[in-house]
Amino acid sequence: MSEHKIENSITHLLEDWQRSQDGVKSKAFNALIVACYSQLHRMAAARAHAVGSVTLSPTEILHEAIISVGESSKSLKNSGHFLATMSLKMRSLLVDH
Repeated sequence: MSEHKIENSITHLLEDWQRSQDGVKSKAFNALIVACYSQLHRMAAARAHAVGSVTLSPTEILHEAIISVGESSKSLKNSGHFLATMSLKMRSLLVDH
């Protein structure tokens, strides 16, 4: 699948999630996370590595970010905005930790 098609798919999943009433528990949000999970996990690992000595695993960082963004950010515009928001949330979690 081309990069453009993946971005469009993520954007469509975002739109589905934004239309849902279930927030973080919606099927659309779950599908969005599944579609992006490996990329998000790599981002979490890179963030943890950049910080150095950290007690949180990349998986813990990612899951905390997923919960936080899922509960608060329904105004994301597209795949780039979603991924940037997730990355910043991961950074924030590491700074606060």
